[in-house]
Amino acid sequence: MSDQNFTAQSQNAQNKTAILVDIFVFLLVSGFAAYVDYRYVPAGLYQGFLSIIGAFFAALTIIKMRGQRLIDLGLTRPRRFLTLPLWVAAIFVVTLAVALAGQIIAAQFIAAPVDVSKFAILHQNLPMLVFSLISIWITAAFFEEIVYRGFLLGRLLDVAGGGLAAVLAMSFLHAVLFGLLHIYQGPLGVISTGIVGFVFGIFFALQGRNLWALILVHGLIDTLSVLQFYFVGVPPT
Repeated sequence: MSDQNFTAQSQNAQNKTAILVDIFVFLLVSGFAAYVDYRYVPAGLYQGFLSIIGAFFAALTIIKMRGQRLIDLGLTRPRRFLTLPLWVAAIFVVTLAVALAGQIIAAQFIAAPVDVSKFAILHQNLPMLVFSLISIWITAAFFEEIVYRGFLLGRLLDVAGGGLAAVLAMSFLHAVLFGLLHIYQGPLGVISTGIVGFVFGIFFALQGRNLWALILVHGLIDTLSVLQFYFVGVPPT
């Protein structure tokens, strides 16, 4: 082996080690934030906010230490801006179809429905509706996509490589963590959101690690859910 090849392999190993350290630190900090959130924050609409904010600032601190910018996590201009609406429509339809099918199958083995009782406060509550719509576009659509797709999945793919098997495996792994973030929705809710995370992960790779279509779809799905809770109310648990 030549000195040049040895140096390149050594540098690659160092890079992967640094990425693994990034992932470990991120999971440690975000996990602690989630524990504090679900252990000490009273149950209600605001639960979960501390988790995503903690995860976001953990990711932001790490990339700053690595000399990266927030835009590097997938916020650059889409390669073909005019096709963005088509991607949004495709991701929206596929995500809902796969998530619904997965939820129907999982419901055969899990008796308890998805628990969205924390959103009952939204029913016919206009101020809370406005607050929630603003909140979901900032924290859920924007922060969650940056954190769980742009940062976490991006770094997992950096370690595993860009092949199909790596994309599927790392998308599944990060989807498990994403699903657990929604543990307040019960086992079926964890599975449903995990499926959404997996589908989003695949499209993240297909989009060349660009987040804008996913941000828009995430915000759209959550907006429709919030409007349902406002006009109809939450289903019984």
